[in-house]
Amino acid sequence: MKIYDVIIDEEKQAVKTFLNHFKLSYEDDIDQTIMIKEADEIIATASSAHNIIKCVAIDERYQGQNLLATLMSEMIKRLNQKGINHYFVYTLDEQAHLF
Repeated sequence: MKIYDVIIDEEKQAVKTFLNHFKLSYEDDIDQTIMIKEADEIIATASSAHNIIKCVAIDERYQGQNLLATLMSEMIKRLNQKGINHYFVYTLDEQAHLF
């Protein structure tokens, strides 16, 4: 498993489709997105809009494999590299306990 930057429109569309399975929407204010793929299939993703981490989703088949920590660590590292050291996580109420 490897973390990839989502850059081209085709990748963004694939992330949008993935997020739809979790009742999440890829929002217009997103400025960066990362994803984890397994055999060319997206299994996890996270995005940020300035200092807000959002659109975090992990395929149910891969939950419990520490992917949330992997995504969050990578996103926080990237935000810190941009000089953003104070951030928020936007999530559904039923997922808040995970953060």
